[in-house]
Amino acid sequence: LNSCFKKGKHVVVLGSGFVSLQGACAALSRGMKVSVIELMNRIMPKALDARGAELLSSRMKQSGVELRVNTLTEKVEHTDDNRILLHFNDGTSIISDFIIVGTGAKPNIRFLDNTGIKIDDGILVDRQMETSSPGIFAAGDVAQVPSFTGTKQVVHPLWPTAVETGRIAGSCMAMSKTNYKGSLNMNVTQVFDLTVASMGEFSGVEGNENWVDETLPGDHYLKIVLKDGFPIGATCVGGAELVSTLGLLRPLIREKIRLQGNLGMLKENLA
Repeated sequence: LNSCFKKGKHVVVLGSGFVSLQGACAALSRGMKVSVIELMNRIMPKALDARGAELLSSRMKQSGVELRVNTLTEKVEHTDDNRILLHFNDGTSIISDFIIVGTGAKPNIRFLDNTGIKIDDGILVDRQMETSSPGIFAAGDVAQVPSFTGTKQVVHPLWPTAVETGRIAGSCMAMSKTNYKGSLNMNVTQVFDLTVASMGEFSGVEGNENWVDETLPGDHYLKIVLKDGFPIGATCVGGAELVSTLGLLRPLIREKIRLQGNLGMLKENLA
């Protein structure tokens, strides 16, 4: 890595998730030219809503990152001088010294083909982490588990989910039957001097109520999402102190505590 991360070199980062942007930050701190290529119409599509992505995108561009969204990498080839040429769907191209690829986690489940164990994005399990084959259990990043919000079963390659599902699987294999309440995703990172975090169902859905903190500076953002008065998710971009609000909100989501009033009242109660 030290031979790659040298001042003046150009790196292209494919994808704009947490790992990708950490790589972009590291390259930028070493005085490198950085281009970030995202297939979707905004960065961090699984971790930020449109407003949060806009704030982070603005900070990245201010930091000197070339950012392209709605861009598909169609072809990658080596040049005669041992550099890398990338061709994109809009007809443009970039020559770089190396590439960082961070396009998400994908469970290794192909070894289960033709075994009778049901798979989808991951290994499908019930609330006791048991697969479709009785007596066989799965947990952690490879398992597609019930979601806390009651939506389609999900693969959440997160440490808290791995710990929770591993504990449930171990308990049930030891004949102490325990039901999993469901995975509640939470991601936190710091990139480009901004803390970025999201939890639960944070995207705008018709019928849900959004509490947005209007007292924050223009480059900071906090939104809490409620459904029928119950918090179901939140997202933030800004200072590290905003993450503490999400941390305090997490048990309220888990225990399905109805909230009344407004965001200001909630912040006072949490404090």
